Amino acid sequence: MKEHIVCPIKSCKMSGQCVRYKRFQEAEEDAESYETLNPKKLKPDEQGCEHRLVSQQWRMAYGFCNLYQTLPVSAASRFYTELPFSSETKYYRYKRGAYPIEPLLQEQLLEIFRKKGGNPSVGFDCYQYQEVLVRPSDNPLPCQ
Repeated sequence: MKEHIVCPIKSCKMSGQCVRYKRFQEAEEDAESYETLNPKKLKPDEQGCEHRLVSQQWRMAYGFCNLYQTLPVSAASRFYTELPFSSETKYYRYKRGAYPIEPLLQEQLLEIFRKKGGNPSVGFDCYQYQEVLVRPSDNPLPCQ
């Protein structure tokens, strides 16, 4: 479900912690129009509903050129085929830091570099904390 959709249910026990309800309050004051969840279809319980979002700070990585330099020459050839990217173009964009690398993918990439003989302790080219909206049950890795 799209993150920009808001929730108008003030009576929900988790509305004070739900990003969707907070955005509803903001939209009600400022926006000409906005998308909302259908209150007739929602059945919030003690934990809210299945659409509840919370804000978390994730440590995103950008680029892995430095890591790539630690690979043995024999492992570097066609290395992109070992990675979980859908195309060679995406591989190069992630490598140069055009896309953020989320914590779960960081762990996967570091493990692949380690298996191929690279030095994972070098780390990614840079890191930046970003706010990410997640369902409370979808916390893949805590940020450090």
